[in-house]
Amino acid sequence: MKVFLLATCAILYPAITSAQDVWECNNAILQSLYPHPNCIKNPSSSSPDKLTISVNRHKHVSICAENACWNGEASVTYVNAQPLLQLPQIRWVDRDHPHNSPSYVLSINRDTQSIFFKGDYDNHPVQCRTV
Repeated sequence: MKVFLLATCAILYPAITSAQDVWECNNAILQSLYPHPNCIKNPSSSSPDKLTISVNRHKHVSICAENACWNGEASVTYVNAQPLLQLPQIRWVDRDHPHNSPSYVLSINRDTQSIFFKGDYDNHPVQCRTV
């Protein structure tokens, strides 16, 4: 019985500890979130080049930039054990392409703590650290 309980705890530990992931990222490309009903003002941002990303229960995503926070639910797929989160109706105004993409894919690599936003035009890597 003890072995069974220990095995169950070992299996469930990653699921429990990753229920909410929060990253603080450098944001060199993606300048601001485009106004959208899922966007709220972000009065706590201290830097225009800082991005805070949190994922709760593997699919509820919050992204806060200088001017706003976007909150929504992603559809999740996994490639090589790394999650890809399809973010519907998130809009960015970036330095290279002022026209926003209809949706982005958020790719999270927990091993390297790097995150990529893939839109219509390009991949936008952001270097992150867990907080």
